[in-house]
Amino acid sequence: MTGYRKRASLRNYDEGPVMYADCDTVCYHDGKFYNRSLYGMYFESSYLPKPESDIIIMPDPSRLEIPRPFYHKAFRARVIWFREVPAMIDLPCFGVGVQYMANSHLNLLEAAYTCDLCGVKTSYNKINKGEEDTICCEECTRQFRDLPGGTIRECLSDFLLGNVI
Repeated sequence: MTGYRKRASLRNYDEGPVMYADCDTVCYHDGKFYNRSLYGMYFESSYLPKPESDIIIMPDPSRLEIPRPFYHKAFRARVIWFREVPAMIDLPCFGVGVQYMANSHLNLLEAAYTCDLCGVKTSYNKINKGEEDTICCEECTRQFRDLPGGTIRECLSDFLLGNVI
């Protein structure tokens, strides 16, 4: 009789640094992964992401030169479980298990996004998302925020949303 197999794929026991952030921020935290598979990863960090939240995970770029199966530059993952683990220092430490939702061969910190207002290409960590999913660079966001309310602001907002008649 064969035993019950809980996992859909085998774990790859490997260690390495990772950076990760909640999907709605660009505030990255450091962590260290200990194993991964085709469908998920286990890592430890002093910052605990929200349970069942989506996060962006980026392995250390220097490790990309080493040929490994299923190695990508970035992952979008959902936090499935977490637990507090004993730490060597006085900081709290959490073990986090995630399930991959998507992966990418792009480095999200270096990827360029185009500002909807001025058309300038800007990196991910310098782009601002508006309330209606508009993407603007820091300068355009500041200028738009400083505009007084009225017809000009409404027309500009409609233009960014694509509602120009």
